[in-house]
Amino acid sequence: MRPAQFFTTLCLFFSLCASATAQTTFFVDPTGGNNGNPGSEASPFRTLTFALTQATAGDSISLGGGNYNGETLPIALQDQVDVAAVSGETPVFDGSGAAAVFTLAGDITGITTLSGVDITDCIVGVSVVSGQSSTGLVIDSCNFSAFTNSGIGTDDGFGIRVVLDTGSIAQTLAVTSCTFAGTAAMAAISIELDDDTTLASGNISDNTCSGGVDRGIELQVLGGSTASEDFELARNFFSGHAEAGFFLRAAGIGGGPGAVSTLSSPLFANRINGADAGETGLRISAEHGLTNSEGALIDSICEFNVIEGNDINIELVTDNDGTDQAQILSDFYGNVIRNGARSGVEINVMLPNPATPDNEPNFGPGHTDRRARINTFSGNGTDFRLGAAVDDSILVQFNFFPAGNATQLGGIVDASSVMSETLSGSFSGSFAADTAGSITLTAGSGSAFVDYGEGGNIGQIAVTVAGDALAQADIEVGELGADLLLRLPALTSGSKTVVVTNPGGQTGTYSLTVSGGASGGGGATNAAEGCFVATAAYGEEDAFEVLTLRRFRDHYLRRNPAGREFISWYYREGPKGADWLREHDNARQATRVALMPVAVAANGLTTWNPGQRFGVVMLLLGASFALLRRR
Repeated sequence: MRPAQFFTTLCLFFSLCASATAQTTFFVDPTGGNNGNPGSEASPFRTLTFALTQATAGDSISLGGGNYNGETLPIALQDQVDVAAVSGETPVFDGSGAAAVFTLAGDITGITTLSGVDITDCIVGVSVVSGQSSTGLVIDSCNFSAFTNSGIGTDDGFGIRVVLDTGSIAQTLAVTSCTFAGTAAMAAISIELDDDTTLASGNISDNTCSGGVDRGIELQVLGGSTASEDFELARNFFSGHAEAGFFLRAAGIGGGPGAVSTLSSPLFANRINGADAGETGLRISAEHGLTNSEGALIDSICEFNVIEGNDINIELVTDNDGTDQAQILSDFYGNVIRNGARSGVEINVMLPNPATPDNEPNFGPGHTDRRARINTFSGNGTDFRLGAAVDDSILVQFNFFPAGNATQLGGIVDASSVMSETLSGSFSGSFAADTAGSITLTAGSGSAFVDYGEGGNIGQIAVTVAGDALAQADIEVGELGADLLLRLPALTSGSKTVVVTNPGGQTGTYSLTVSGGASGGGGATNAAEGCFVATAAYGEEDAFEVLTLRRFRDHYLRRNPAGREFISWYYREGPKGADWLREHDNARQATRVALMPVAVAANGLTTWNPGQRFGVVMLLLGASFALLRRR
């Protein structure tokens, strides 16, 4: 497909997306509204319950602030009807002990958002019951408090409870930027898959739980179901859990002959803080089925998390019953695992199966085509505790141990190739004075740079140049921590001291030579921070489109191997495309037109549902390649 055809297709895609936007907006005011009104902004309805009966797919409902006391509970959300608080207002839904405040009127088949509301005093805040589809459901920026089940028992209260057993219907779900504070509740967020259901995409991201729960997030995969690697648990900050911050479980129960329940959802940039009170930070459990040799597999990638202060920071358990499959093959990369009162990592196997691996987590690099290494272990009672039935060596290579070698109790831990606490490395050449640009710092042997993500919930790598701190957006960590790309402001000539500090505490000090003259050299690049083509097209580094595409690169492309491979290719080829554009005014104008829908799509990635996000990422990758091939 030629570039012009590609962008025509891209614009058609966005037109189709736009056709699904809201048709009518209804307004609700619990104090000044009336259900006899037309539901306009000037004459709002009084209750959300009534507004939902008037809305159809594509409509939206805006909620004014106040207490919504006149509702019929549970309030049934309608398919593809968005419910959101008016900006600056706080709608409060007090369940007064109700079983559920929100549920679904039927299957969700497209984008359906609940946003900006407070939900309190109930057993379950939002309930998706068995048999209902959640594809397109987004719960965003809601506050959940006092969810419990004190009338029946304290083990059934949930902030959000989703049970999916839809079989062949692939599910998507997003829970983002919510807060949770329970009252002796079971979990803040509970997702359960059964009956061969696939949770194909989505995320639980940027949420905060301050306590009052046994488990912060529980994700259970049963009956031959699958939680795919495109369903991500990212940038959550959970504390105050009594049992486990995150509880991931795959069990073959009910899967049928030979079925395998598979949990592959990655954990990225979360923070799980404990209080040394018998709790576990991250608990991963794989269990065999009761009949028919049903199996369970957990191969989630756990990267850039901070798990600290729990009695057991990470607990891995398998139960095979001697014959069935129950495997944990998760990779751990770039995590901080510290101050576990009992242990940093604890591994146990019940009734092992000698024919298959039981519990072989990888602290790396042991698995083919997977990455695992540069975790930091510090302050744990014991770094690794292995149960008597663990019959394989656990690979723990290329990790940081500030106190020396890994401490262990039981089993065999291969903790060779310990990384140095003093980071070494060198710059690729000099940096030109009096002009902004970028330069690469390459890690030396036994060193690695670690970046724990872009979220503010967790630690980040820190870099100072001549005493001035660089913004996180101006620091880019290469694959496996092999190098740092630093985007620097204009500097005067001379030698500058650069200090790099990993979130795990490792520190390195380097000397950067800033040479006279305004031309870049020795690794310095254009000041457009790597967005060569967009900067050439718009002529400004701070243009909306340039900044948006840069965020897309940092927040999406860097997060997966294909994206990182594209970035490396782009840094090689992008300057050539940019030079060509600067010499062809017509091409620059055409490129600006072509980039506009791409930038709009990138900007919308944070609000669209997971399925749309995946499609747009693929389109953006294609668009980027197509742009460079115009030259």
